[in-house]
Amino acid sequence: MKYKYLINLVKYFFVKFYCLYTLMNFLCYTVFEVYMKEIKVVAGIIENNGKILCMQRDKGKYDYVSFKWEFPGGKIEDGETNEEALKRELLEEMDLDVIVGIHFCDVEYTYPDFKITMFCYKCNTKDLDFKLNVHKDYKWLEKSELNIIDWAPADMPIVENLMEEE
Repeated sequence: MKYKYLINLVKYFFVKFYCLYTLMNFLCYTVFEVYMKEIKVVAGIIENNGKILCMQRDKGKYDYVSFKWEFPGGKIEDGETNEEALKRELLEEMDLDVIVGIHFCDVEYTYPDFKITMFCYKCNTKDLDFKLNVHKDYKWLEKSELNIIDWAPADMPIVENLMEEE
């Protein structure tokens, strides 16, 4: 009889604890989502002779994107159009002047510390000479090779769309 009482007592506290735990997780996640920093960014897809320019991030504030590969670009400042932001960012990051072309796709991705909305554009340039002002490395890859490098998670949908493209 004593054991049955103990078992019921343990079950009771387990259920109460589990319900409280589930409720706390839900509330924390919901509050975190509501107050999470949201960033709007642009990315450029630069092609040359059938190859696409891929940039490797350097060590940064967040380990989960440090040294990952990405399409070059950056934050949109207040009052800028997407196209203006992309031209400015590529000049700052790479000393590269581009002609922003067609809109390719949009990506929304939530990282552990922030949420981004990324607007991606195909770009052309007359001069392929650029500098690595903020990036660690770069590669020119064919579409079929894009999946061989370790991309930042937000850039993966762009990679998938490019690989499906004719």
